Amino acid sequence: MTLEEGLLLALKTLAKSTDTEIPKSEKIELAYLTNKDGEVYQKYLTEKEIEELIKLYTQKYIKE
Repeated sequence: MTLEEGLLLALKTLAKSTDTEIPKSEKIELAYLTNKDGEVYQKYLTEKEIEELIKLYTQKYIKE
């Protein structure tokens, strides 16, 4: 699973658990952990990154 696929899965899970078809970026915080050269890094997504992820989510999971 790629990072993008994992983030989309997290967004899909959040949408289902909040009974929201399309989540809003201002109501969501997403972060992920990575391991590089034995060091663990934490990255919080910006509101703009979350908006881009929501666009991908909408294209992939929402039927018009």
